Amino acid sequence: MIRTVLNAVKTAVLMPLFAIFTLTMAAAVIIVSLVRRDAPFADKIILFWCRVFLLLGPITYEVSGLENIDPSRKAVVVSNHDSNFDIPIAFLTLRLPIRYLAKKELFSIPLFAEAMRRVGMIETDRAVGVKAIGQVNTGVSDSVARGHQLMIYPEGTRTAGVATRPFKKGAFRIAVDNKLDIIPMAIVGSGEAWEPGSKVIYPGHVKARVLEMVSTEGLTVDDVTALKDQVEAMIHGAIDEMRDQT
Repeated sequence: MIRTVLNAVKTAVLMPLFAIFTLTMAAAVIIVSLVRRDAPFADKIILFWCRVFLLLGPITYEVSGLENIDPSRKAVVVSNHDSNFDIPIAFLTLRLPIRYLAKKELFSIPLFAEAMRRVGMIETDRAVGVKAIGQVNTGVSDSVARGHQLMIYPEGTRTAGVATRPFKKGAFRIAVDNKLDIIPMAIVGSGEAWEPGSKVIYPGHVKARVLEMVSTEGLTVDDVTALKDQVEAMIHGAIDEMRDQT
């Protein structure tokens, strides 16, 4: 009980300060991008923001499987999604210029929305579903052309508790349409530190594991379901194994 109260007070104090910090970093990204569209310094700002984000826990992390990544292959990272902490964890562990498919609600936040657009984040409307594939593919094509690697959470939203939601096909359709290989990634521990919907953030330790890349060469729309099932089984298997080790 005391632990919960102390962490609730900590969260209440730090979150408004972090919101101000986030908008400040967004303004910095905008200024940098005015000088050069894909300025490497913008990515340094993003990584700094990620490190500060993890201090809210504080959150420590470890990653394995980085040897499975071939940075020369254009790819989409596919991962389970248990917490907002998954985002900074991915940026800091993958060491890739990743860009997200972000829900449209985030693009209504002043400064933050403009910063996301300038660095190449891709807006998507989950309510539209499959109808948005064409629009998303346009954004994906531009992002890949700028040298970015895409990241998508196929569950569609954060998942409370240890259970994961069934994966949706969208991420895999995008991968096939854009001839992107898949980097499967499993994350455990983030949801325990900040559960979806909770107003209390706890200290925690997050484990991330990068799995063997999956090629989409020669695949068509007819193969999307099988591709989804394959990657979903890989990630779920890794999650179960990682949880058994804790």
